[in-house]
Amino acid sequence: MQDAAPPDIEFDMEGLDITEDADFGAPELDDEEVAALVAVSFVVWAGIIILGIIGLALSIYVAYIGYATLELLPEPRRPVPSFVPWLLLVPLVNLAIIFIIFVSIPKAAQEELIARGQPVEGDCGRGLGIAGAVLWILGCTAPIGMVLMLIATMKLAQAKRQLAESQPVGA
Repeated sequence: MQDAAPPDIEFDMEGLDITEDADFGAPELDDEEVAALVAVSFVVWAGIIILGIIGLALSIYVAYIGYATLELLPEPRRPVPSFVPWLLLVPLVNLAIIFIIFVSIPKAAQEELIARGQPVEGDCGRGLGIAGAVLWILGCTAPIGMVLMLIATMKLAQAKRQLAESQPVGA
């Protein structure tokens, strides 16, 4: 079998000069396309702003419940000073404070309720709070984390109500 030489392929295209800069000009959008782009950008920005407001409201609620729960605990059982939950509103500091709130405060509330002889349901939101904090920090799953943290905060609020209704040990 004899090898045939491949045909010469010419990659040069007539009339195409790749050394010149191509000028595509300004895109021409009609009014409907511009209106659609404006509407989409408005919806995106509105969503970002709404999520930010919801996140701020949730942070304030979590900080208040954490503060109020700490105030109901006797001084020796407080894992952190009462002002610490309010640090949740400080950017970047909140990344660590959220774990302090959902790890130490529910645990201390649970221990105090047990010491007072009160029935305790679950872990006072500790597990959901940790999961919510992790998902919230990841960013792409922040809405799911917000929901989990809200549920955990409601469980902590329930423990706070139990603490408020019961008598401290030794009183």
